[in-house]
Amino acid sequence: MTENHIVVIDPAVETPATEAIASIERISTMPVTTHQPVLKSSASLNKDVSGVCGLILLGSMASVHDTLTWKDELVDWLRPVLRSGAPVLGICFGHQLIAHEFGGKIEFLNPDKKHIRGFRSIRFQRGELWNREAAEGELVVSHREGVTETPLSMRVIGTSSLPNDALRHETLPIWTMQAHPETTPRYYQDLGGEGTPDATSFVFGNSLIESFVRFTAKQAT
Repeated sequence: MTENHIVVIDPAVETPATEAIASIERISTMPVTTHQPVLKSSASLNKDVSGVCGLILLGSMASVHDTLTWKDELVDWLRPVLRSGAPVLGICFGHQLIAHEFGGKIEFLNPDKKHIRGFRSIRFQRGELWNREAAEGELVVSHREGVTETPLSMRVIGTSSLPNDALRHETLPIWTMQAHPETTPRYYQDLGGEGTPDATSFVFGNSLIESFVRFTAKQAT
């Protein structure tokens, strides 16, 4: 059991977010514990309930509407953490699952259920994660579903061609985004990205992850 740490949950069904998690570990001044409820087991989460100072919930090929044992176990673990006051960042599947937990609506965005992949320009409103100034940049996206109805307890903080691209809870330190700010060049390929973007293509997204990690560490002191 690790005290005062950031939990990273990687619910990958096929390829784990190894490179992205390694990047988070390099950024963080706090210990980072990683859990893979699909590829390994949800059991490790039950051992990691003390000293959780922050949570990053990554993406998955699974849907929030799927009936899966690991997903139910994850939700059971997640609910008290969401209301604990610890900073939380939900990414892609994490964005959808958290929005769903607060009463949002998740639907397929394309009738043929094809993935939306590539980069999308997203403008974020002023917020404490980016020094309270508005921020805009290109972020990697890879998803089929999206939040089509905002939970009453959350508000939109990121806008693009996709409604509800990023959300913030009204009273709790919870942020979610459909895009993948954690993406590294190698992880981009794992997500099925096309071409070989320059490393600078991921700087904006990685800066959002770094801001969240720094915010979490500051809150923990």
